[in-house]
Amino acid sequence: MKKITTFILVLVLCIVSFSNDIVWAKQSIEKESYKHSKNEILGSVLDKNNMSSVISNKSSISKLQIKFEDGVATVSFELDNKSLFYKLDLYPGKIHYGENNDSIIGITEDVSENYEILSFRIEKNADSITLMNSNLDFENKTVLSLAICKNNSSDVIYFQDALEDVDFADIKVMSNDNVLYTEEELLEIEKKYVFGKKETEGKSKCEITINQDNNIISSKGYEEGVSGVKEDLMMLEKIEKNNNVYGTNSCSEPNIATMCSLITNISDSLFKSINGTVGKFYFNNYNNERVYGYAQNYFMGTSNVATDIMVFDWDHYTNTSEGVVHQLSCAYDSLVLYNVTTSALGISVVEENPLKATSAYVISELTSNETSNCFVSCEIGQKCSGSTSYLAAIVECALEWTNISTIVWNLQTLKSYASSSSNTTLFYRGTPSLQNTYYGGSMQKISAKNSKSLTQEGDFVYVRGATYTSVSTWSYTYGYALSY
Repeated sequence: MKKITTFILVLVLCIVSFSNDIVWAKQSIEKESYKHSKNEILGSVLDKNNMSSVISNKSSISKLQIKFEDGVATVSFELDNKSLFYKLDLYPGKIHYGENNDSIIGITEDVSENYEILSFRIEKNADSITLMNSNLDFENKTVLSLAICKNNSSDVIYFQDALEDVDFADIKVMSNDNVLYTEEELLEIEKKYVFGKKETEGKSKCEITINQDNNIISSKGYEEGVSGVKEDLMMLEKIEKNNNVYGTNSCSEPNIATMCSLITNISDSLFKSINGTVGKFYFNNYNNERVYGYAQNYFMGTSNVATDIMVFDWDHYTNTSEGVVHQLSCAYDSLVLYNVTTSALGISVVEENPLKATSAYVISELTSNETSNCFVSCEIGQKCSGSTSYLAAIVECALEWTNISTIVWNLQTLKSYASSSSNTTLFYRGTPSLQNTYYGGSMQKISAKNSKSLTQEGDFVYVRGATYTSVSTWSYTYGYALSY
């Protein structure tokens, strides 16, 4: 009898323990798996070639089911009497609007019934800048934006829905071990999701040359958009950013009558409408204005404007102690947002800098008679991605002598011509006549091209050259190309 009692007691304990394991397992699964369902969602039809253009508001999907689990979203719905199914890997977004805004993007290559997903983005505390007019009541909610396109069609079906049955914090993204994209690639993907952005079109290079009278000698490759406010030519005032972060303390009208001067010496009007072709790079002519290049896009399904802009300080001057100094530096690289509905204007909190200045270069040239003056030393430097270096790190630099058909680009060759050097500077024969004797001509031009992209505020490419006598006639040239 005692043995039977003991057996029954052990059996009961095992059953209780097993039941607890089942309950724990069920709770664990429920904790890691979340669902959203909707019988019907009304959407809009957009033009694939102009994602701000709403063709029709008469579109819908039905029987939407989304399951979030372990960094993957499983999505199914019905459209045009077809049942569509997708699996998307989830990644953290890179574009935010203020401290409480966040995003997750879903990426897939699945094509179901000839339909592909062009955008899958979930936004925490959604801002009205991303919402279509018909969905402005979704503001401050967790919102799914979903764009679908049938192959070979120019119509994009775009939906937005509040995920009121899902907590944003509970949606898991891919673990670091499974991430397939770089931070920059994720930013570019999210920008395509938010703006329906195509590849940037048109020219992306700019070159400007001015002389000692501050007149433009030549300009190549730039296409002029909206110009900035006039400013002093000889020494550009360093840019002063204010604290207008979009979604936190945006500046807006009518509180400020005309402009909030988001970026010093650039009119705020630049950011409030598309000035040219969507997604195309434009460069302002230096014509007494700040140096900058930009590209613009609309938020999908809206008239709200996003401007990727890189602004430069272009410093160029001569003086007795330093000789000729010439520097092109990145002063400001950001994504500027304008909300048509609220008139809010501000800087987006983007985790990666949106633009890069590739092939940036500066050229300083004496234009006086080569027998009366010349460069007698040169200092060439760059700062790329926050790291400063001189001479040896410059992969492309040049000294140009008159009467020499080949420009010397190789740094070791430049050093071999030098009569002496320091850690930062190469020194050459000290008069035009000596240079003519040793080099077959006098040194009239110094140029430098950065070996890496300018990507951070403060990055620069720079030359300095001491001259035989004071400089009376000269020209300065800068050039760069923009890319994402």
